[in-house]
Amino acid sequence: MILPYWNSDLYVDIASWFPFGKDFRPVSINSVYDEQLKNIAESALEFQSELFFMVSPLTGCIGNFTRDNAFRFSQSISLNLGFMIIFGYSSLMEKIIIASLNVLDTENKLTAGIVDCSIMERGIFAGSAKAIAIVSDEPFFEPEKFLYGFSLLLTETRKLKHEEYLTFYAEKFGYSRFSFKWEVENQDEINMKNILSEFEFDATKQIIGPSPEISFPPFLGAVISGL
Repeated sequence: MILPYWNSDLYVDIASWFPFGKDFRPVSINSVYDEQLKNIAESALEFQSELFFMVSPLTGCIGNFTRDNAFRFSQSISLNLGFMIIFGYSSLMEKIIIASLNVLDTENKLTAGIVDCSIMERGIFAGSAKAIAIVSDEPFFEPEKFLYGFSLLLTETRKLKHEEYLTFYAEKFGYSRFSFKWEVENQDEINMKNILSEFEFDATKQIIGPSPEISFPPFLGAVISGL
């Protein structure tokens, strides 16, 4: 089983001082928000991935790419609708996320898919990465139970691998993000995706199946704010 593709790209705007080239705190910065999120970020690196960011109604935008939110003070009140968590793509992380949704999301409130993530710095394109997005189509989805189970699953999987050294070196010597798309892309999968997406006849689609792309929930990215 593999994840489908989202039919829309993501655009993430990062702070001008964000360590885009080399990051000396890709894991521990998440302890500012939550120790559980720190564990998820630590585990992601061990699985050749990275926790980019997470957004939910209670937390707002947090994570590696939005660390400026940890130090930002504002008198405005905002509410981010919907839940979304983004990881850098790796085939191993893809398998783990599929397994986690099968075990933890028994009510089918979450959907995961592959997406192209463009990184912007003050409106200027800075880089891009292939990513995995887990989203909920419920505006007020509470992710605490899922994140707790997901963190435990990642921890147990790391124990089976007997490899927990990458995060130490990433924190001590710096982590250069991130993989170019061609390093994680499977050209055969790209060709198959393009062919399946270009079929237009209903009779053909009945044989080969639907398009490999799925739609983003319409409310994602919506923010209600006020003074």
